[in-house]
Amino acid sequence: MKQKQIRLVVLAGMSGSGKDTIKNLLVNDGYKELEIFTTRPKRSDDESGYDFISYEEYTEKLADGVVLESREYHIATSGETWYYGTYIPDMSQVNDGDKYVVIGTIDNFKTIKGMLNLKALENDIIIRFIPIFLNVHYYERLKRILNRSDKSDYTKEEISEVLEREHKDNLLCDIYSYGCYTRIDIDDEQTMNQVYENVKYTIDYIVFQSLCD
Repeated sequence: MKQKQIRLVVLAGMSGSGKDTIKNLLVNDGYKELEIFTTRPKRSDDESGYDFISYEEYTEKLADGVVLESREYHIATSGETWYYGTYIPDMSQVNDGDKYVVIGTIDNFKTIKGMLNLKALENDIIIRFIPIFLNVHYYERLKRILNRSDKSDYTKEEISEVLEREHKDNLLCDIYSYGCYTRIDIDDEQTMNQVYENVKYTIDYIVFQSLCD
């Protein structure tokens, strides 16, 4: 029986770099999104896109080994801590040639790759990983976040503090983890369509290189 091969694009970047937008464009082009969850409350009754769970449910899922990766965000205005993350997909349900996309961080790619390779090995599947880091200037990211309607409860000073702390945290990341990613530099004059075309070209190039190895 032919061994199944699938593709996984891992998008990373600091807040406001466009990860969600690029992910959604890839999904529109046929990629499948790994199921994601959050412990934060819904912003509206009809909000979708996440599996909204409690903190207790989150800890149970961690203990059950079904969480691929997770991140925590401390909300300064309320003192709350919210968790976001991704579930491990059911490898028995994947098809040959499936393409997936997930949002990661600079320092969790090795974890994602290690956990998924273990599950893939159990199901005789080959995963082609494509890690991409979207690099956007601080002031452009700040402008984008301030323009987001769902962030309107935060002051400019609070958002700036978060971005500066995030920038310092990323500078402290393991350089080898950062080196796992193909970096795409984005300037403030590029449209999102232009950025997406660059991302698609990068994906195609990485796939072509891997086939030549």
